[in-house]
Amino acid sequence: MPEIFKMATLNINSMATTTRVAMLEDFLQKRKIDIILLQEVKRPVFDDIRGFTAYTNIGTAGRGTAILAREDTSIASSKIWTSQDTQITAGPCKTSLEGLT
Repeated sequence: MPEIFKMATLNINSMATTTRVAMLEDFLQKRKIDIILLQEVKRPVFDDIRGFTAYTNIGTAGRGTAILAREDTSIASSKIWTSQDTQITAGPCKTSLEGLT
C-alpha cells in the first residue's frame, strides 16, 4: 500500500529567534508535516527541532535552503504529478538524502 507524505514549503526569512524556531516546530507537529522545504535560511543547524533531520545548503552570501525530513521518513520511490497531469517517477532514495547538492 502506498504511503502519502505531507510536504510544505516556507520562506522563513532567516528565522533568527528561538521564538520563531518554536513556531516552526509547532507548525510541523500540529500539521503532521513529514518533509518541509525552507528558503532564506541563515542558520546551518536545526538540531533543536525535535523528530526531524535537517539538510542545509548555505551560500556564500550567508543565506540558503534547507530540507527538514521527519526522522522516520523513508522513500523507496515517488510519483510526481505536474500541472499537465503528466506523471514523473523518481527512483529509490532514503530520508538521508545522500548526494543532495
